[in-house]
Amino acid sequence: MPTNDDKMVSFAVVSAENAIVIGTGRTDAECLALLVGDDDVVSPVPDWVEDEKYRYDWASGEWIALPEKPGPWAKWDGGGWIDPRTQTDLAAEVEGAQQARRAGASLTRLEFAKRVSHPETGIIQPSSGMILLDGDVPPELQPMVGSLPPADQFDLIMDLKGASQFDRLNPFVIAAGHYLGLTDEQIDAVFGI
Repeated sequence: MPTNDDKMVSFAVVSAENAIVIGTGRTDAECLALLVGDDDVVSPVPDWVEDEKYRYDWASGEWIALPEKPGPWAKWDGGGWIDPRTQTDLAAEVEGAQQARRAGASLTRLEFAKRVSHPETGIIQPSSGMILLDGDVPPELQPMVGSLPPADQFDLIMDLKGASQFDRLNPFVIAAGHYLGLTDEQIDAVFGI
């Protein structure tokens, strides 16, 4: 006795642009008849045909294995995988990844004070690291803080006193780093990025 599974027919959706398999499935013959009129549907399809691993040769009716896809960004151009990203796209991806690392970077008060005042980094004096560890503004940053409006000075000093963590993207960290002449990359290095 035939089962519903016996009535199912395999099919593949093939890109009209480059003949790459973009989807496979099974459906009943009645539904397949509605799809077969489309230029991008092939049936039947062997079970081993997988999405983005095969292309269909319309002339010979054969399934041709593709080389391994080098990354999710890759596009098949009919003869091989290409990277369609522009230099601007690549730079944006790198910057996005860097911003994600920065967003997750955080140090305890002790770690931060040690890293910025360690004799090897020379960002602030070791004695200033002790001042920072106590929650006070180190001498190297007092002119910067003094240039702020009184309300901003108050907020910064209170935040500094109460901080148990220093986040890479904290406005104080960014402003202090730039005030001391550090590049974004040098600030990243403090946080181990």
